[in-house]
Amino acid sequence: ITGAIFTIIVTRQLTPEEFGTWGLMSGIIVYAVAINPIINYWVTRELARGEESGKTATFSSGAFAIVGVLIYLVVAYFVGIQSNVDVEILLFASILIPVMFINDTLTAINLGKKPHVTSYGFLVFEILKIPVALILIYFLNMGLEGAILATFVAYIGSIVILGIYSHSYLKSNFQKQYVIKWLKLFWLPTYRNIPTLLSLSDVVIFSLITGSVVGVAYYSAARTIGVLVNHTRSFSRGLYPKLLESQKQEFLQENIIRMFYFSFPLIAISITFAKPGLFVLNPIYQEAFPIVIFFTIRSFL
Repeated sequence: ITGAIFTIIVTRQLTPEEFGTWGLMSGIIVYAVAINPIINYWVTRELARGEESGKTATFSSGAFAIVGVLIYLVVAYFVGIQSNVDVEILLFASILIPVMFINDTLTAINLGKKPHVTSYGFLVFEILKIPVALILIYFLNMGLEGAILATFVAYIGSIVILGIYSHSYLKSNFQKQYVIKWLKLFWLPTYRNIPTLLSLSDVVIFSLITGSVVGVAYYSAARTIGVLVNHTRSFSRGLYPKLLESQKQEFLQENIIRMFYFSFPLIAISITFAKPGLFVLNPIYQEAFPIVIFFTIRSFL
């Protein structure tokens, strides 16, 4: 619900070109954060098994964020000059990279010990975006810059909550042997992340081919409703550390049943209200309702 409110604020106040740039920006960020799993993949496993690599992961994530910013700036500049978008806006969005790195690492730390806390951080992130977006986008008419700043502030709030809950796992000393291990085994989390990276490259490829982001705006609006069923993933969030911690698997069947229990109604809602949902976001996007159906089925699978 909170995510929908923020999206409505954005889609109603931004032009298709600006909203398309917002979608393109999200696609480019994927390349910058592609190196983040090198740390996060391992720290969750280590903490779930009683090791103390939390502080090492947090400091290392800050260093990786610098590399992520450089990757984003290079890709954003290249894509920006090839399409009709404001390059300065794309480059300005680089402020999101450091907070995303820290937030994802703290999420990975909490996931290893307190999986439910990751939802607390997400909830604060989503709720905080709404008042900040109203002020910056609706009242101050800051447009896309306001959306970027609202997201930045929301990440800060999430980081504070995640940091409070994970502080006991950040007291150990920095241990370089963990960094050496993560760098040696970088290929594993990177390899398993390739399909996601490729699947989220669609908006970048589309913008490079057409030189426009208007199509990305329609695509992004349809995706907003089509991925509603993805929220059922929350039921599985605690499975990963639980399986790492022990060999017990009795809870798997019950978890899958609960996922289906909520998945099917969400699929029905997304498909039935595809066109009205897009109208609520912005009437100009309701033509994209067939894409919502495709997205819904793909998200479920």
